[in-house]
Parts: sequence; structure tokens; C-alpha cells
Amino acid sequence: MANETIHIFFPLKIITYPKGEYGLDDNLVEISPAEAVNYEDAILADIAKESRFFENDRGLAEYIHDEALNKKVYSLYPSVEIVDGELWGVMTAGLREPLSGEETAGLLDFVILNVCGTKTLYSKHLATRRLILDELSERNEQALYELMVRLITKHDLKISIQAIAKHLSALDDAGLVKSERKGKYRVLMFNNEPLKNLLKGWIE
Repeated sequence: MANETIHIFFPLKIITYPKGEYGLDDNLVEISPAEAVNYEDAILADIAKESRFFENDRGLAEYIHDEALNKKVYSLYPSVEIVDGELWGVMTAGLREPLSGEETAGLLDFVILNVCGTKTLYSKHLATRRLILDELSERNEQALYELMVRLITKHDLKISIQAIAKHLSALDDAGLVKSERKGKYRVLMFNNEPLKNLLKGWIE
């Protein structure tokens, strides 16, 4: 278990996709950190929803590649907090033991990679979600980390675990992806029933 907790704060860039007559518009709207305070509860709910796809109670810490740092950082979870009237992002890290200066820098690099990895445009969102479904269709019941490795190695995607969790949350809302704990890990499964029903409606 964690013996010490540290909080890493970072500024947020929040972009919304207004809904038009036929779905989401391409005209992106940026929300200021002060305006984002009004969306704190909704953002926290989305973060909690995406956290369901983490394989255990360590959150993002499970995916720290540096072996020594991985052993010291027990857990790492994203959240948001209001600071001086503005909404900030925050990563909360649970530590088994204190970090050295070099290890702290390594943790900051990992956090920056995961935060920046989520800044993609909507058009790329659709392509990435299609690749996720393709990979789950080809090999069902994958763990989150396994899916990330396949997306990076097969399709040369620059994507973080947190970004994949966001895509999975959207696909889960559409009924196209399910998750289920099997033994130590949570596995992801492609559900094609909604697509069958859609095609059936078109054909008839």
C-alpha cells in the first residue's frame, strides 16, 4: 500500500464539440479554465467512468515502464480540482517510498506524456476507435495494456493509456465494447450486436 501521496497539478485545455443537426460539429469551442469550473462534476464523472478500464487498483502506475519507478509508485490516478477559481488537472500518486530527484523527473515525464497524449481532434477519434474495434474483432478479450501495444506496434499510433480509456468509454456508451474481470486482469470484448441490428434496419 502507499505510504506517501503527492499531487501533480497541470493546466487544462478543454475543448467541446457542439452538437449540430447531424451530430457533432467540426467547429471546436475552447473553454477557459474559469468557465470549466461549471463542468467539474461532469468531468469527474467521466474520469471515474474511464477508470473502470484500468486493469487493477494501481491506475496509470501499472504502465510506468521504468522498473525502479514502477516499484515505488503504487498508484497514479487523474482528477481535476478548483484552484483560485480555475479548474486544473491533477495526478495523484501513491508512493511506497520517497522518490529521488531523477525519479521525480521521470514521473513528471510520464504524466506529461499521458496528459498530452489525449489532445487529438475529433476526426482522429473516429479513426482510432475504428482501429480499436478492428483489433478487438481480430483478437477478443484483450487487456488494456495489450490493446495499447497492438495499436502502437501495428498502426504506429502515438497514444497513451488514458487516451485509449477515453475511446473505450465512448465505445462502451455505444454498446460496442464490454469489459469483464477475468482472474487478475480486466479484459475488453467487442460486441457487434448493435452493428447487426443497425444493418438489419437498413436492409429491411
